[in-house]
Amino acid sequence: MRMRIKIFCLLLFFSLVPLILSITFVHFYAKERSAHFSTGVKGILRRVYEHELVNSARDSSIILRKDFSYVEMAVRSLSLESKQVLSNRLEDDSGQSLFFVERAELPKHFHPAANDATHDGATPTTPGYERIVYYLYKGKAGKAARGAAASLNSLLPYFQSVILNPDNIAWRIYVCLDDGIHAAYPVQGILPKGYDPKSRPWYVKALQNPGDVVWSGPMPDASSQRIVFTCSQAVLDNAGHVLGVAAMDVLLKAVLSDNVASSALSKELETYIVSRDETSGAVQFNILATRQYEDEKTSWNESVQIKPLEFSDEESKALFMRAIEVEHAGRITLPFEGEETIWAFSKLFSHSYFLLLLPTSSVNKVVDQPMDILASIMRDQRYKVGAALPILMLAAAATAFFSSRRMSNQFQAMIDAWNRLGQGDFTTRLTLKTNDERDRLVEAFNEMVPKLEEHVAMSKALALAHEVQQELLPSCPPTLPGFDIAGISVSCDQTGGDYYDYFFRENGHLALIVADVCGHGIPAALLMATLKGALRQRADQPGEPAAIITDVNRQIANITQGSGRFLTAFYAEIDPKSMTITTVRAGHDPALVYDRKAETWDELMGKGIAVGVIPDVVYTEETHRLRPNHILLVGTDGIWEAKNEAGELMGKKPMHEAIRQNADNTAAAIIDDILHAVEQHRGHSKPDDDVTMIVVRVKEKFDEDHPTHTAAS
Repeated sequence: MRMRIKIFCLLLFFSLVPLILSITFVHFYAKERSAHFSTGVKGILRRVYEHELVNSARDSSIILRKDFSYVEMAVRSLSLESKQVLSNRLEDDSGQSLFFVERAELPKHFHPAANDATHDGATPTTPGYERIVYYLYKGKAGKAARGAAASLNSLLPYFQSVILNPDNIAWRIYVCLDDGIHAAYPVQGILPKGYDPKSRPWYVKALQNPGDVVWSGPMPDASSQRIVFTCSQAVLDNAGHVLGVAAMDVLLKAVLSDNVASSALSKELETYIVSRDETSGAVQFNILATRQYEDEKTSWNESVQIKPLEFSDEESKALFMRAIEVEHAGRITLPFEGEETIWAFSKLFSHSYFLLLLPTSSVNKVVDQPMDILASIMRDQRYKVGAALPILMLAAAATAFFSSRRMSNQFQAMIDAWNRLGQGDFTTRLTLKTNDERDRLVEAFNEMVPKLEEHVAMSKALALAHEVQQELLPSCPPTLPGFDIAGISVSCDQTGGDYYDYFFRENGHLALIVADVCGHGIPAALLMATLKGALRQRADQPGEPAAIITDVNRQIANITQGSGRFLTAFYAEIDPKSMTITTVRAGHDPALVYDRKAETWDELMGKGIAVGVIPDVVYTEETHRLRPNHILLVGTDGIWEAKNEAGELMGKKPMHEAIRQNADNTAAAIIDDILHAVEQHRGHSKPDDDVTMIVVRVKEKFDEDHPTHTAAS
C-alpha cells in the first residue's frame, strides 16, 4: 500500500475516532445534565403551582367569609331600617310616584336591570336602578298597601348604596311584607305566574328563625332562572309580630370566584363549596355550590338537587377527612372522576370548605413546557453536528468538541444560577445569548426571579407587620394602688388581629381597652395603629368614655368605609377614688367579673355595634361598683373558641375554673393559667385565632355605700 494511502487512512482514523468519541461524550454528558436540570425545575415549578392553588383556596375562603359577613350585616341593617320606617307607616302613597306590578308583566316604561353579578357601570340613574318596584302578590294595591310601599320607598338610597357598592356581592334586595307588598331592587323583570314570595325557602326559613339571619339555597331565581343563595331575616315590630322578611340574593357565580393567577391553570380548574354532613351516621360531603348547578337549568319552583362529593373509594375519603382536620388550608392528591387530581382546600365555616380541584395532568403540561424547549434545543444541536460531518470530518470533530464544551458550560451556568437563587440571591440573572430557542429558556428564568423575590418580600412585610403590632402593645402593666393588673396578646399567625392597651387619663382614671380587628396581616396592623392613635388622641381631651368611643368610631368608619373592615372593642375606665369602672361595649364580648368571696359570676354587658361599621353611631356607657374581692377579665373569643383536634370549642368553663383556682394569686398568674388551659384543650391542633386578655384584681377595701350600677349615654 502506498504511503499516501496509509497517511490518508491514518489521518482519517485519527479524525474520525475523536469525532465519534466527542459526539458520544456530548450526547451522554448533555443527557445526564438535562435529566438533572429537568428534575429540579419540574419539582420547583410543581411546588410553586401547588402553593398557588392552596393560596387561592385560602384567599377565596377569606374573601368569601368577609363577603358573607358583609351581606349578613347589610340584611340586619335592612331589617332594622324596614322596621323603623314601617313603625311610622304612611296611610297612603302621599302623592309619591310608585311603581306597582299587579300581574306577571312590567309596564312599557319599565326597564329591568341587567342580570350580571357585579352591576358594572350602573349608577343610581341607570334604568332599573333608579327606583324600587313593588310586586303585588295578593291583588291590587289598596290604600294600606300604597302606604306601606311609600314608607319603604325611603329606603331607596340604602338599596342603591348596597347594590352599587363594588365591594359587595349582593345581587338583589327584597323586602316582602305580610300584607301583599313585595319590594325588589333593582327592577327584576317578569316574575312567573303563580309566584308567591311567602312560599319561597328564604321567607319560610326566616319566619322559622325570627331574630336570626339565615341562609337558604342554592335555588333558582324566579325571574332570571340563575342560581342564587339568599340571606334573609324576619322584620318584627316592637311587639315581636312579623311584618315581613328582608332578604338579599347572592349569585352562585359570585360565590365560586377563585384567585388563581395562572390563566393556564384556571381553565382546567373546578371550584366547589362542600359541607360535611353526619346526620345519617356516616360522614358525607355535599356539594353546596358548583358551576354545574347553573348548567342544569332547574325550574324556578323546583329545588336544586344537592349532589354528594364522590370519592373513588373509602380510603380516599378517609385521607381527605384527615387532611382537613389537620390543616385549616392545604392540599392533597387523590383520584377524582378516574383521574389523579390535586385537591386544594380551605376551611370556610364550621363544617364547610372551599375546594379547588385540578388534574395533575394539567399541571404537568405547564411544568413540561420548559423541558420541551430544552429537548428541542438538544435535537437542534444534534442536527447541526450531523450536517457538518459529511462536509469536513476534521472541522466537524473540532466543531463537535467546542460545541459540547460550550453547551455543557451553558447548562452548568443555568444550574449555578438555580443554586444561587435557592440560596436567596435574587440578583441572579442568566446573561446567555445563543440566538436560538435557548434564549426563551433564559428569558423564562429571568422573568421568574422577580416573582419569587416578591414572595420573599411579602414574608418580610408580614414580619414587619408583626413588629409594628408588638410596638403598639404596652410593654408593662400600669401601677395603680389597690389594683393588680396584667395583660397579654398571643397571635395565631405571624401577624394578628387583636389589640389591648391601658393608660392613665388626665382625670386620674385608668383606661383599658381590648379590641379584635377583622382579619390579619398588614391591613389589620395598620387599622390597629389607627385605632391606638385615634383613641390616645381623643382620650387626651375631656369627655366621658361613651363620647370617646363615639368619636373614635366616627374616625375609624370614615377610614374603613367601603373596605368591609371593622373591629370590636371593650373600653373601660377605672376611677380609683370612687372605686368604680365605667364601660363601653362596641360589639365585643362582655367583660367577666368574679366575686371570689361570694364565688359568683357576673358579666358587664352594654349595647353598641362594632367600630367602623356605621359612622354616626352613638355609644352608651355603664358604671359598675368595684369591690375588694372582684376579679375582672376582658378578653377576645380566641380564648373560649379555641378548638382541639376534633374541632370542639373549649368554652368558658375552663376559663372560669382557672380564675377561681387562682383567685388569691396575681393577675399575671391568672393569665398564665388561662393560657395553659387553652393550650391543654388545643393539644396538637394549630391555633386559628388570637388570644388576648386583660385581668384586673381589686386588692384594697373601700367604702361599701357607693351605688352598685349607673348608666349614661
